[in-house]
Parts: sequence; structure tokens; C-alpha cells
Amino acid sequence: MLTYEILFVNRAEASQEKIKETAEKIQSVILRNNGEVFLSENWGKRRLAFKIKGCTDGNYYRMIFSADPLFVKELDRDVRVNEDVIRHIIVRAQKVAEKPPVKEKEEPSITQADVPQAVEPEVEKVKTTDKAEETIG
Repeated sequence: MLTYEILFVNRAEASQEKIKETAEKIQSVILRNNGEVFLSENWGKRRLAFKIKGCTDGNYYRMIFSADPLFVKELDRDVRVNEDVIRHIIVRAQKVAEKPPVKEKEEPSITQADVPQAVEPEVEKVKTTDKAEETIG
């Protein structure tokens, strides 16, 4: 099974109950098809970059799950026919880590004394002579 991420946008007029119902429906479809949901989060209401189906605002919802690649096509079709979802995208993602990654080594901090100071190159002074005086005299 591979790990995927789905982000869908519900209409702004949809109630929180309706949004939660849509998310639970998607989650139940994933679980019925031997998938596993790692993360489910509601991002809330946000302004859209451009009008989609006459809407200027939408409620964003994100899920990370694992499922069979053939099932993802079916999930895409199910979300597409949902009238409350105005836009969605399903992409393959990296598996969510259970623990935050461990740092191998901490790099030593650099102090001002460690940084070499920039040295301006010396500019050779050019001798100037007044040729007009030489030619007249």
C-alpha cells in the first residue's frame, strides 16, 4: 500500500456538521477498502485564489492515508460527485513519521571571531600631472 494525501475544499456556506460528515464519509470509504488514515485535519475557512463554481471562500480539509493504488481512482470518483466539495486533489505522499526525526549531530555555532573579515584591496594611487603646464613652460 502507498501513502496518499487528499485535500478537498467544501463550499463556504456548508455547516461544520456537513464538513465533518463529508470527512467521515471519505474516511469510512478508506477504512472499508483496507486503508489506514494517519492524519485528518480541518484547516478552516479561507479565501480562494479565484472563483470556483461561483464561490470566493471555502473550507479546507486535509487527510493523509495509505491505500491500494487502484482504490485511489475510485475515491477520486466518489469525491468528484459530491456536491459540497468544490475542488479536491489526491497526491502520493511520503509516509508520516511516528516520531520527529533525530538530529545526527549539532553543528558548532559560528562566532563573529571565526568569520574572516573582508579586506579592501589597496588602490594604487595614480600620479596626475598637468600636461598643459609642461607644454607651455
